Amino acid sequence: MAEGHIWNCKIKDETEARRLGQSYYISSKQYVESGMKIRIISKNKPDIICSQAEPSLEDAYMYITNLG
Repeated sequence: MAEGHIWNCKIKDETEARRLGQSYYISSKQYVESGMKIRIISKNKPDIICSQAEPSLEDAYMYITNLG
């Protein structure tokens, strides 16, 4: 059900994460040396550079409860 709706994205910082969080459901954030990696759950591809990801059980649950 969540397949095709999970996206991994690299962003600059928490400010950008907050901005994206106004339009998309962010399921996780991870700080990395070059900024942040976030995981977005969205019915449509986000308007930033992202790669599609395999959904986990947690992603499927979040998809169903928040977007399904």
